[in-house]
Amino acid sequence: MTVSKLKTVATESNLITNLICPETGSNISVCFEEITPMLALKMLGSNHQNNRTVKHASVECYSDQMLAGEWHPASAEAIKLARSINGTETLIDGQHRLHAVVRANVPVIFMVVRGIPPMAFSAIDDGVARTLSAALEINGIKIKGGAQRAAGALKVL
Repeated sequence: MTVSKLKTVATESNLITNLICPETGSNISVCFEEITPMLALKMLGSNHQNNRTVKHASVECYSDQMLAGEWHPASAEAIKLARSINGTETLIDGQHRLHAVVRANVPVIFMVVRGIPPMAFSAIDDGVARTLSAALEINGIKIKGGAQRAAGALKVL
């Protein structure tokens, strides 16, 4: 699938990129937004009914990172909102991050993608989970033998 049109417009505080999906005709916008705890609650109120069960350990980890100033908007982990034909938005990705904003009670900047076709929900976040050994390797720590050795290495650290 290719994107047929690309338009970037400046607003008061953001740069918004609008994309037109040739397959569906959907107008998809991408921008960075400051998500306050109140806005996070509003977005969570539109959570997709089939979204995964919230993992409280993940929420706690994310909120601790946010409170410590270690959350990086440049990671481009987007909050994704689908838009139905009647214009109703539904949260399809980002519930753990939004719960973390509420728990930390601090505003956080996220990339936000709006206008995703609802049918895309089935393809969101269905990749392979990152293993502990892969996470360590990303940070320059190479451990032969995979996750079991990585877990043992963490005990040493």
